[in-house]
Amino acid sequence: MTTQSKITLNTIAKQAGLSITSVSRVLKTPDRVSATIRERVYQAINHLNAGKQYLLQTYKNVSPTKKILILDNQLIPQSSINQGIETLLKAKRYKLFYFRFLYCNQNDIYQIIHYTHHHAFDGILIINDAPYLKKLQQYQHALPPIVLINQFSIAFPCVYFDHLSIGYQTTHYFLQQGHKHIAMLLGDTHKMSTQHLVTGYQQALLRANLPINSHHLIYNCFHYQNGQQALKTLMTQGQPPTAIIVSDNICLNYMEDLNPTAQNYASPYSQVHGLLKQCKELDITIPKQLSVIYFNHDHQKQYNELDKLSAVNKPLQLMGESAVRLLLNLLTANKNAETANRQILKQQIETTMIFRHST
Repeated sequence: MTTQSKITLNTIAKQAGLSITSVSRVLKTPDRVSATIRERVYQAINHLNAGKQYLLQTYKNVSPTKKILILDNQLIPQSSINQGIETLLKAKRYKLFYFRFLYCNQNDIYQIIHYTHHHAFDGILIINDAPYLKKLQQYQHALPPIVLINQFSIAFPCVYFDHLSIGYQTTHYFLQQGHKHIAMLLGDTHKMSTQHLVTGYQQALLRANLPINSHHLIYNCFHYQNGQQALKTLMTQGQPPTAIIVSDNICLNYMEDLNPTAQNYASPYSQVHGLLKQCKELDITIPKQLSVIYFNHDHQKQYNELDKLSAVNKPLQLMGESAVRLLLNLLTANKNAETANRQILKQQIETTMIFRHST
C-alpha cells in the first residue's frame, strides 16, 4: 500500500484512472461531478488509505469566511424552516450554500469533509435525519460546528419538537373531552418522531386506566388515499374511534421511497384531506360523530376545510431561526475556546394547540 507521504492528487488520479483535474473537481466541487466519477475517486482514496489521515485532522478555520453549509434532507425543500434560516443568516450577512447530499457510505463522508474544507465553512446546518449522520458523528472534529434541525440527537447540538409531549397532550385533551376510543394516523414506523408520538399517546391512555387498542394506530399514512383508507379501516372495526389525531410528515427526507412527490405530505392532497373526504362519503359529521385534530405548519396554505379543524401548530420558521441563533452562539464561543463547538446543546421548540370546531 502507498505510504501517506507519497499520496498526492496525481497518486489518486493514477489509482482511479482519471485526470488530476477530475480528482480535483471531485474534492472541491463534488456536486458538479457525476456520481460515477465521484465513486471512482473515493474508492481510490479508500484503497490508498489517503482519507484516514485527513479525517483525523481537526478542523481549523483560520479566519471567519461568513459562509454556512446547509445540508437539506427534506422531502420537499424550501419549507418555512428554510425561510427562517435564510432570513436570519442574510440579515447577519452570511452566504448560504445548499447541498442535497444523496449518499450514505464511508466514501461519502470524504465528500462532505473535502467540500467543507475547500469552502472553509464557518458552520453546518443539517435539516432532518439522514443515513450518514451516525457515521458523521465520528468525524465531528474534522468539521466546523454542526446544528441539527427538526430532529433530536444526543451527539449533536439540535433544535427539535417534543413529539412525546405532543402525543400525550393531544390524547389527554381528547380524554378530557370524554373520548375513550382515540385513533392516530401516523407516518413512517421507523422515525423517532413517530415512536415518540405513540409513546405519549400510550402514556395518556394508561394514566386514564384505558386499554391500548393497537388497531387504532394506523402507520405509514402519508397521502390522500392513505387518509381515505385509514378512515374506512377504522370505521369498520368492532370499536371505531370517536376521535382521531392526524400527525404530519414534515420529518420525511428525500430518501423516502414511499412518497416522492409534494402532494403526498404538504399540499391539499395530504392525508388529512383524504380523511375529510372519506368522512363526507361515509356521512360522518365532524365533530358530532367524530372529533379531529391535525398537525399544522406555519408555511401551509389554509383551505376552507382545514380552517375548521383544531390543530397542533408547529412554528417551522421559528425552528429555522432558532437553529441559526444556536449555530452563531457556537461560532462565537468557538473564538474563545477551541473545544466550544463540541458542547452538546439542545433546544426544544414549543408547539401550540389551536382549538376550533372539530373537537
